[in-house]
Amino acid sequence: MFFAPISSFVSRAVPASVGLVCLFGLTAQAGVTIAAGERLARLWCANCHVVASDQTTGNPDTPPFSEIAARRNLDEDALATMLAGTHPVMPDMSLSRAEIGALVAYIESLAAKQE
Repeated sequence: MFFAPISSFVSRAVPASVGLVCLFGLTAQAGVTIAAGERLARLWCANCHVVASDQTTGNPDTPPFSEIAARRNLDEDALATMLAGTHPVMPDMSLSRAEIGALVAYIESLAAKQE
């Protein structure tokens, strides 16, 4: 079970899957998770947030994903919890664990690019 694909861990425990990505580096499977997260971000989040470097506009009252990724007080667990809950200005998207894991992996990949 330890050597199972990262995607199988995402469905069981978001923090564990993200932790494996951080421990073992960006594997091909992690790259798939990150790509899925980027697709979800562009589909659901880009109306308000700037989610990628090639996006030029977003709501000026919402932080871009690059800013969220740079927050040192927002680790993988806190980010997953935030995405799983509801917020006054964010719609309740009822994301699955896999979708939350993919979005967390994508946002964390943005933090890695900034370092």
